[in-house]
Amino acid sequence: MNIVLFTLCVLPVLLILLKQNGYVSFNALWFSIFHFFTYGLVGYTFPSSGADENIKFLVVTVGFFIFWGFLLGYLLAAAISGAGYKSRIPHDFSPITESPRLKSSMVLFIIFTIIIAWLYFGGAPPIVSAVTSLITGQFSVDAAINVRDFRFEQTKAAYFGGEYRGQGVFRAITYTNCAIIVSYFTFIFATRGTRKSAMYLATSIVFAFIVVGGVGDRGPFLEIILISAGTYSLVRPFKAIKLLKFGAFSFLVFILLSSLSTKGFYFYQQEGVSGVFSLADSLINRIFRGNSQYDFKIVELVETGSWPLRWGDVHLRNIITAIPGINYGVPVSYELFIYMNPGSNNTTFLSGTYLTHTYLDFGWFGSAVLYSVAGMLIAFLARYAETKSLRSVIILLALPTISFSLGKVIVYGIPGLIPNLVIIFFSLGMLTLFLSVNVSFPRVRFRY
Repeated sequence: MNIVLFTLCVLPVLLILLKQNGYVSFNALWFSIFHFFTYGLVGYTFPSSGADENIKFLVVTVGFFIFWGFLLGYLLAAAISGAGYKSRIPHDFSPITESPRLKSSMVLFIIFTIIIAWLYFGGAPPIVSAVTSLITGQFSVDAAINVRDFRFEQTKAAYFGGEYRGQGVFRAITYTNCAIIVSYFTFIFATRGTRKSAMYLATSIVFAFIVVGGVGDRGPFLEIILISAGTYSLVRPFKAIKLLKFGAFSFLVFILLSSLSTKGFYFYQQEGVSGVFSLADSLINRIFRGNSQYDFKIVELVETGSWPLRWGDVHLRNIITAIPGINYGVPVSYELFIYMNPGSNNTTFLSGTYLTHTYLDFGWFGSAVLYSVAGMLIAFLARYAETKSLRSVIILLALPTISFSLGKVIVYGIPGLIPNLVIIFFSLGMLTLFLSVNVSFPRVRFRY
């Protein structure tokens, strides 16, 4: 039965793909579908052993209803707004690739990003020393621990009594800025296809790796790779074989980044070179089951009566804590860890998808309704952004980043979308400011 329900979720995706003649141009809908299958549906259909059979069937059934609820909500809103399921963007990208003013503004924008990153890290990112030691063959567990400890200080310490110094805001700005920078050079590479444009794109990706992956955080850097792919697909839509190649490349990057973590060092120390295969197996399980396994646990806790429905408390907390510097209540992901590991002093978060929050608040029916609302919201906002991109080169440049953020609603929920959009428009405001300055750099003559 699980396979049948999963197949019924795959069929509309194949139908949309056939209507597009087998080509994919990543918009908010496709990014949403990607997140749905990667973080939810595959894990729901092929769960790890140990879960109760009744809970397994219930979760995959709920997964079926929330996917179709989202899809119908999106298509309904798209039909109302006249957008359909296809992107509505210009075919002329010369305002991005041919503008001397935008080129000069991007230089200022990159300098601004470096300053923000330097303030965030307090110097060079820890990942630099870890990569250097790996290249020189002197990689030790101390380098991995240094990266891990810094990541805790920047991402979790404020939840456990540490000082909040705007870490979340700085991290979000550097992430968004790097996504826009990589998109800029991706647009140029997709339209020009020259060796120099490829070199500039590669350099921008390395820059993003240092800045965004500076604390060894694999996810945000891989998201920028996906945003880059989405940017490329706007100019040159992907065929299925290209998507497979890109997926393989992204997975190799994921393995490389994971090798710099304490877990990666453990596999390397215990098994040597063959530890790469154990690490790869661990990562596959983490990607497709890492979040969904905690959705299983939340559903089980609610259905057995161990945890009562919260009736909106989880969403209220998420909305309040979206404001920088404000801590309110306990994150569900940490609450779940404490429940499963009573008495532990660890600071581990067991994070599910948005289903964790909707199910704990409103059960399966409320989850289907909220996912339908999410689909409608994504469609309307995507339509608005695409319409604006027809008249604004800045919005067009940030369109892949906006589309990806809309698609992430499937994982982080509607409350998480608000701060993401605020940061995106802050970054766009800074880029617009640099455009208005109209500074030229006569000695900076990089050609594509």
